[in-house]
Amino acid sequence: TNATKIIYQEVSTLLSKDIYDQDEFDIWHKRCCDNLIKTFETQEFYYGQAQKWINMCLKYLSMLDHSLVENHYEYFHVPIDNYIVDTTGIKLYVAWSRLDDYNEYLKFQKSFRRLYDGIPLDNEFKLWLKAARYVE
Repeated sequence: TNATKIIYQEVSTLLSKDIYDQDEFDIWHKRCCDNLIKTFETQEFYYGQAQKWINMCLKYLSMLDHSLVENHYEYFHVPIDNYIVDTTGIKLYVAWSRLDDYNEYLKFQKSFRRLYDGIPLDNEFKLWLKAARYVE
């Protein structure tokens, strides 16, 4: 599908370039979300859904120890879902999947980084496991 091609192209582009700070990654991430949303122009598709696809793709690549991911890992965003919203207590104005404003999405990421020291995906993984165990 076009969405698959967009994600593949965007992630390939990201992994082939040097990223030197969070702002540079955030710019790439917004462009990637925008391009993904455009592929669904005849349907409702939100930043909340786009971020989940992109962020999970990057998370999975990091879990597989993809060598190119380590250069960017510290800048990756936390995939927002119910577990993370409930565990962190960071408020959203709508359900995470219906986030339609990238600035609101980015505000969540910045709040997460302020709340938890260290690498965001490392912290997200611990929080997600804790929340998942609690639910079971």
